[in-house]
Amino acid sequence: MTIKVNTGATLTINGDIVIDGESTSNFLETNGGNIVAEEIVLQNGKAASRTTLGIKGYGSGTITLTDLEISQNVTLNILDGGNLKVTGTTNYSGNSSQINVYGGFETNEVIIAGGGKGVELNAYGNANVNILGDLEIRGESTIEFGGNSAINVTGDINVTGTSDLTAETGGLFLKDSASLTVGGNINVDGNAAVVLSNNSEVLVAGSIYLSGSGEFNMKDSSSLIVEGGCGTYEDINCAGGLFISGNAEFNESDLSEAYICGQKPEPNDNGTNSDVKVTIYCDPNNPSLIPGVNCALYTSCRVLAVEFDAQAVVFAPHDRINLIHFTTSKERDNSHFIIERSTDGTKSFEELGIINGSGWSDQKTDYNFTDTKLPLTGGNIFYRIKQVDFSGDFIYSEIFANRIPPITFTTSVWRAFPNPLINNDLNIGLLKESEYRGEGITFRIIHPHMISKSFSSIDLDDLNQKLQSLTREIPFGVFVIEIQWEGKLDHIKVLKLRN
Repeated sequence: MTIKVNTGATLTINGDIVIDGESTSNFLETNGGNIVAEEIVLQNGKAASRTTLGIKGYGSGTITLTDLEISQNVTLNILDGGNLKVTGTTNYSGNSSQINVYGGFETNEVIIAGGGKGVELNAYGNANVNILGDLEIRGESTIEFGGNSAINVTGDINVTGTSDLTAETGGLFLKDSASLTVGGNINVDGNAAVVLSNNSEVLVAGSIYLSGSGEFNMKDSSSLIVEGGCGTYEDINCAGGLFISGNAEFNESDLSEAYICGQKPEPNDNGTNSDVKVTIYCDPNNPSLIPGVNCALYTSCRVLAVEFDAQAVVFAPHDRINLIHFTTSKERDNSHFIIERSTDGTKSFEELGIINGSGWSDQKTDYNFTDTKLPLTGGNIFYRIKQVDFSGDFIYSEIFANRIPPITFTTSVWRAFPNPLINNDLNIGLLKESEYRGEGITFRIIHPHMISKSFSSIDLDDLNQKLQSLTREIPFGVFVIEIQWEGKLDHIKVLKLRN
């Protein structure tokens, strides 16, 4: 069975889409169109004849449901270019059921509560998964995020049940270059586990709580940032971070890096310098219970002698810049701040710029910095602030981050004329008017021997006047006009000839 909806069309079903049990080769295809229904019901299959449904398209159409119920021995594949949006809850009600995401998947909440192995939510390739609530992983259910997938969970991730670390089942597993952003907390209890490996990245706005015999394991150059719920520093007594109780474990090895409130966990008696194993930790409300175990790294996210009231980075899509803002309430012997950035996780930072400090101050002071050179490929952008005093001593702030979208590369949206160019009367014009709706335009010229500064305009005539003035300075030969607008990018090759 195949249902196909083409560009401009919307198919509305005032009821459910029911896929018979044990039926295969079923597809919902949105070739630029949309499908709206109450629910997709995938009836029970068998181990040898699973019920399957594929969702595919070309990236522009969407299938929208109120709820999604996954029964037993069912496979739902959201293929590359396919998009599924569930405004309610995605619920797994049977054993051995799977959702495999290669395209786009958005849902309000996910409850993975199958009783046995084979209950899975997987993301691969360039999948984009957005969960607008909590993610519940129970029993022996498994979530695997791999490839270059990007996952956002606005609520908490609760992992309970039983994990098999050898078979990598029962819990949450991140690998390859997958990235996960969690707006709330990660809670691991029972015999469940969370495992990060193979350059995967996790950013937790809240805290991590490990209890029972739960494990949080990091290896193979993975990275973790826990902000502890103190990203805005509005609460000077913020007590977020990493908390371990019972027989739970936090293990870090193989060049992985964890930052809890801006600090790396220190090895305790059970670890070495290359293997951090934190198996016990103090009660932040009563740190004297376990003498000698440092609680301060985890109960307060304040790491600078300069006190911060606010610290944030916001992406401005129109100008494709990151706006960095931080506020101090107190400064002592403060010479300046150095803004540093990393685009490859938390492994290597580069200096972006310097902001002079206030020296000595008990007043609120606001600081702003603009990052104008964001990578075209997008991704997670990590920042930290290096605070330097007048004697040259320095300390680092916590690491904070945001995720920016990639530039959309287009072809043949704009044209340059005349081309080849003999004089300097070069103009650009639209070939595809549907791709441009009057947004601001930024352009520059790239030549093997020079790169011009960028110019912006909302008027095409004004842009062409600047372009003609600029081409007088361009040497003869081939050069490229780079045009950016509303998150899109076009390149036009031009040949400049001698008169």
